[in-house]
Amino acid sequence: MEQITKCNGIDFWRDLKSDSYSDSSKEGTPYITGASNFKEGTVNTVRTTQKPSVFSRNGDILISVKGTIGELAINPYDVSHIARQVMVI
Repeated sequence: MEQITKCNGIDFWRDLKSDSYSDSSKEGTPYITGASNFKEGTVNTVRTTQKPSVFSRNGDILISVKGTIGELAINPYDVSHIARQVMVI
């Protein structure tokens, strides 16, 4: 079976393993993990990764799809990695 990565213009992804990100390093690509990163329509995260593989870009509309469902935010980062709890519209 082929893995689906796009469906009707909505992109969805996967999580990184714990050895692929940092909660303390300011270096790397911001890693958006879910609705807990959404604040007043934008995104705020301290987690970063040196191994991004699933990208969201500045201005993308993000929607939370797991846990807290339906929260929306605009990605403020030039490029970020998104987890499976978040979709890009």
